[in-house]
Parts: sequence; structure tokens; C-alpha cells
Amino acid sequence: MKKLALVIVAVLLTAGAYAQDQGTFRGQAGLVYGDDTEVGLNLGVQYFVVDKVAFAPSYSYFFKDFFGLKFSSINLDGRYYFQEALYGLVGIDILRVSGDGGSASDSKIALGVGYDLDLSDAMKLNLQAKYADQIVIGAGVVFSF
Repeated sequence: MKKLALVIVAVLLTAGAYAQDQGTFRGQAGLVYGDDTEVGLNLGVQYFVVDKVAFAPSYSYFFKDFFGLKFSSINLDGRYYFQEALYGLVGIDILRVSGDGGSASDSKIALGVGYDLDLSDAMKLNLQAKYADQIVIGAGVVFSF
């Protein structure tokens, strides 16, 4: 337990060596896979409210049609960057189910982690996993502007 606490403290102390600048915008596009909803497309933006803290809303549309039902979700995530690339997230996922008989939605708390791998100065590869009543894994491209 002491070793785990030491590792956590070391990560937090080195996190200050990296910065995510306040006021920065990023756009994101990628694929997501939910263990209940299967494969989908995810589009989103990210805004750094303060250094290392970002608001990251996104929309996911899942391709598979389950017995005439379509699934989509609105994701309202907050991200805290421990280092320049590694972040934790907490948010609210609003899953919408629609079909011939109407539509319904359900909100869940989401918890997860992600990593932004630099591809160039303005582009990153984003890998993310989170849990919000289902496990959702995503990969996409992030653009800074």
C-alpha cells in the first residue's frame, strides 16, 4: 500500500512539469466500441477551462440496429491531465434509444482514463476507456486549433 501511495505522489509531483494551456480548443473524431452498443462514430471538442483541466463534450452514434432500435449518446466529460498525455475523466453519459415506438434516454456517471499520443504538433492519437453502465473503448484523432 505504501508503494502505491509513493507512486501516486510521484506521478502528481511530475505532472506539474507538463502543461495543457487554458483557453486551448481541440477537435476529435474517432471510433468507439461499447460492450452493449457495439461500434460507433464519436465526434467531440475539448476546451481547457484552466491548465490541465478540460471540458470535453462529445456525441457518439452507434451503427448497429438492435431489433429496430438505434443507440446514440451525449457525453459530458471533464478531464484532468496528470501529465501532458495521460488523463483521468469523470462525466455524465446520456444514452438515447430510439425506434418506431418512440425514444427514451438514461443518464449514467462515467469514469475512465485516456492517453493522447503525439503524431505531430497539431495532431494526436487518442486512446480512451471508460465505464458508464457499459465498458466503452475509443480511438481517434485529436486536432489542436
